Amino acid sequence: MKRKIGLILMSVLLIFSLSACGTDTKETGKAGGQETEGGESSEITVTDMLGREISIKKPIERVVVNYWEALEFCIAVVGEDFIDMPVGVGFSGTGEQFQRIYEEKYPQLQDLPLVGGGGQNEYDIEKIISLKPDLFIANVFGHLSEIALDAAEKLERAGIPTLILTRSEDPSTSPQEAVLLVGKIFGTEDRAREMAGFLDEQFAIIKSKNLSQKTDKPTVYEEMGWGTREEYSSTGITDGWAALIELAGGENIAVGNVGDNSKIDPEYLLTKNPDYIFVTYLLGYYTPEEAQENMDATVGEYVQRKGWDKLNAVQNNNVFSFFHNQAQNQCGFYPALKMAKLFYPGEFEDINPDERLKEFFDRFMLTEYEDGIWFYQLGEQL
Repeated sequence: MKRKIGLILMSVLLIFSLSACGTDTKETGKAGGQETEGGESSEITVTDMLGREISIKKPIERVVVNYWEALEFCIAVVGEDFIDMPVGVGFSGTGEQFQRIYEEKYPQLQDLPLVGGGGQNEYDIEKIISLKPDLFIANVFGHLSEIALDAAEKLERAGIPTLILTRSEDPSTSPQEAVLLVGKIFGTEDRAREMAGFLDEQFAIIKSKNLSQKTDKPTVYEEMGWGTREEYSSTGITDGWAALIELAGGENIAVGNVGDNSKIDPEYLLTKNPDYIFVTYLLGYYTPEEAQENMDATVGEYVQRKGWDKLNAVQNNNVFSFFHNQAQNQCGFYPALKMAKLFYPGEFEDINPDERLKEFFDRFMLTEYEDGIWFYQLGEQL
């Protein structure tokens, strides 16, 4: 009898043992999230904004970003959890200003190793690999995507995935796509949906006015602030500014009237005599004194050009400046709203673009609206 009971107990134990061995012990991360049960790694596969399918191992702990503006974008989407992730950043003309504004609160972002890039320059692939990132994030636009794709191929051979964002393809929709994609990868979908919803609301305000149907659109000229009194700079046809001007109900005199270098013929400009001129340059995280110096060197010089004193925009003091990169980032709604209100003040009487930008900072950014200068009008003293 005892022997039979013993055999029964052994059978029961064997069943439990086999059951335990048959359990799948592979832990998977929470849907789209950073955390994993049991501390084990998982993997997420996504399609980036160039249509590339990439697989990223979780948890993501080390990230290299191609420039400071893209790094700040990720911080806005992910929140403070992203602060400890960057181990390298690409070259950015405004990197010093970003570092200065963040370093007091987040000293871990000081002196991040540089990995090249910037404009037409290639990335330092060996440097990126040496930093052992789990992910390389590149925010690019236009022809610069070719440089990012070349880097992505080389990094892939080293086992490092590259996420490519193209947030200036359509500045009224692509930022939201990038927000949702980054939120999915880092497990902050709720925050990402809230941010994308806010951006959708701002652009919906403009689109609801049917400005494209206007028959008396103001004429507009935009030029980057890298020119001089004698030398014209490029006008933004493919970098997002032309799309924002069109969305705001302006008639961009440069569209279809510039060559391969995107520089307008000065005589043509004088003939078209635009109602508004926008110089897009280095605003943002500058002190008022620094921003004033930048404006004096750009807007202040441009209006001294031959014949500009006769332009309607100059005579009516309708010469303005925005932070150039806002056409390529999450704050593109601000210049769109600001221009729309300048063009059609009656249509936007109840809309305050600056208050809406401040609300965005309060809700999603780790910096303050007051930390930077976001708009300038000719003759203003900052």
